[in-house]
Amino acid sequence: MSDDELGALRERIRALDRVILARVAERVQLARQVGEIKHRDQLPTVDYGQERAVLERARVLAAERGLDPVVAEVKWLAGILGTARNWDVFVTETLPPLAAWFARDAGTAARLRGLRARAAARRRTARGDARTAVASPRFQRLLLSADLLCTTSRSRPSRRVPGRDGVAAKAPDEHAATFAAAMLARRHRKFVRLAADLLHASNEERHAARIAAKRLRYVAEFFAPLFPGKRTRDYLEALANAQDVLGRLNDAVTAASLAGGLAGPGNEAAAGAVHGWVAAQAAAVEPILAKAWRRFDAARPFWPSS
Repeated sequence: MSDDELGALRERIRALDRVILARVAERVQLARQVGEIKHRDQLPTVDYGQERAVLERARVLAAERGLDPVVAEVKWLAGILGTARNWDVFVTETLPPLAAWFARDAGTAARLRGLRARAAARRRTARGDARTAVASPRFQRLLLSADLLCTTSRSRPSRRVPGRDGVAAKAPDEHAATFAAAMLARRHRKFVRLAADLLHASNEERHAARIAAKRLRYVAEFFAPLFPGKRTRDYLEALANAQDVLGRLNDAVTAASLAGGLAGPGNEAAAGAVHGWVAAQAAAVEPILAKAWRRFDAARPFWPSS
């Protein structure tokens, strides 16, 4: 390779570096605006569920482009944020109504206070781990890699271009619709297969179905503008509802696991109370799950069949 060729490649790298830094600066500015709105409206500063959703979209895009190192880093961060999110839900959503229910039972209430204190300590540790992760050089490298991924994935403006033998080739938006339909069909089939018998499925099988629903939803919402209409809206609403119900069941399973990890000598009763409570909550969701699945099953895919 000649010096001229090396110089040209290095100049392209420098140009990409400038684009990446500009996009990082733009992202920082947008994130600052989000923070200002949250402060103004007195909303929680950190939403670990939203952060995980952003990471999952990046993970899917990176995996499809064969970028295994980016996928591995996204999994690293998602694991840390996932733990923080689980403790957030356990402390702020699962335990408060349980404590209110047992408030009249002095013995159980006292044991639950001890369990809540230990859970709060675990939550602080998990949130500290999350803050440390996003302040680390490792996270900055991941952010730069993700911005590079987004920058190099940008499509050219839609226009018809000559194809072979002078025949007009498809415009990029037509290619996008074809690509989207194939991906949507593949994700839809996987979710349907995993969710075929949800009422009798194990917790692990329901978890797999929830993940499939989540990934289908990311893709469906991303490509929905290519297929506008009521059919698209109906499908997305039914899918979001199914994912939400599966998420509630998964939160119940996670809560039982977290409570088990908090139990120690003399705390078995408190952990047992949590187990019983979340089991009752999960049982109440079972008929809702059946209804959510029927609704999704009745929703017709909004993309054209191949």
